[in-house]
Amino acid sequence: MFSRLSDIFCGFFGLFVSGLEKKNPEALLELEKENLRKQIARFPIVASWARVDF
Repeated sequence: MFSRLSDIFCGFFGLFVSGLEKKNPEALLELEKENLRKQIARFPIVASWARVDF
């Protein structure tokens, strides 16, 4: 019973999020760039090799 309710909730949430992504794809791209910056910063050697300017 609770499993089905959880699936319904996740489905509606997924529709909501995908609608927001379609309305503002630049925000999603900016979020992914920020995540990449954080991941590169965790590895100083890679950060020095990359020298990527976002």
